[in-house]
Amino acid sequence: MTSCLHLMNDSIFGDFVIDEFERLIPGQNLYWVVLPSTDASIQYIRQREKVTPFVPGCYPDPAACRAAKAVFFHSLNGGYADVMNFLEPSAKVFWFPWGYDIYPYCWEKTKIYQPLTFGFYSEWMNRRTTLFKKIMRLISRSLTAKRTRKDWRTSAIARVDYCSPIVPTEYPIVQTLPGFRAKPVRFHYGTIESVVRDIPELTESPEDIFIGNSNTMASNHADAFRRVAETGFPKGKIIVPLSYGDGDDYHRFVVDRGKYYFGPRFFPISEFMNLKEYCRILSSCRIAVFNHMRQQGLGTVMMMLWLGAAVYLNSTNPIYGHLIEIGISPRDFSRSFETHIRVDSDELRIIRQHLSNEYGEVTVRARIKKIADLTGVH
Repeated sequence: MTSCLHLMNDSIFGDFVIDEFERLIPGQNLYWVVLPSTDASIQYIRQREKVTPFVPGCYPDPAACRAAKAVFFHSLNGGYADVMNFLEPSAKVFWFPWGYDIYPYCWEKTKIYQPLTFGFYSEWMNRRTTLFKKIMRLISRSLTAKRTRKDWRTSAIARVDYCSPIVPTEYPIVQTLPGFRAKPVRFHYGTIESVVRDIPELTESPEDIFIGNSNTMASNHADAFRRVAETGFPKGKIIVPLSYGDGDDYHRFVVDRGKYYFGPRFFPISEFMNLKEYCRILSSCRIAVFNHMRQQGLGTVMMMLWLGAAVYLNSTNPIYGHLIEIGISPRDFSRSFETHIRVDSDELRIIRQHLSNEYGEVTVRARIKKIADLTGVH
């Protein structure tokens, strides 16, 4: 009988979840992976034989929900909306939010997007939302008696017993969500060993600047570009990963702004690379800028810190406060930006020690073991 049910997106983190829970509670887990349509297939999880794909609202086996002693929501996706209805009152519910399932519901867009990015967002929304769509949306809202998205989220969040945001400094933010009552736990999608396994050392004379972590508006690319360009830099490329995220319109906007500010020095990464090649590019960067005001891209931040790049974060980002708490002092991009900064060997040694203390395999596995114990499954 299945004791633990995991609801996940198709992502590179799925294999870590499977490995850890099979190690702790072998043979007592189901892994359901939501896909956008019946034509879609698993792309990122390697252990495909261990997962069951489904589309929103069409669950593989509702009886498995009723039989589960513990249910894990690896982010709170609309595709999981009805699962709560099948659970027994005694089932323990865990929620590991990723960010996209938190910030749109408790932060205004002006708290996430900086001026240039917010300008793009506003124009983009105006283009997408025609008068006809607005009218039809109002009519639909007045006629339907179904629960709104906000309603099901509030109901689902109220059912959560334990919650682990990506970083502990997000917990006060999650607590502002209506219905939230969960106790804090700590879960991590990976270890520092797995994150830095294939990373080389910085090249002998790194000169490039790395900006953002993905093709997402929360990266505030254009606003970061303007500050970096105003500061000036002697040489090197501006490397910007844009292989996934918010779609073609935003991609074109970022590329346009990048070329405007940096000309031939602008180097967007628009296609997925193998890890070895990606790490080689990272090793050429002595400065990394993450202009997110919300939590995002922790794995890439950790990689750049481990390499010894001078890492700039916006101080409003919960990752910034978390790093301070564990003994690492990132640069505050919201206050200043300098291109001559370099991390010396003593500082790098201390940074790596703090990362190992917080995200080393022994620590991470001990935290996941506590979560497994809370399920009551043995």
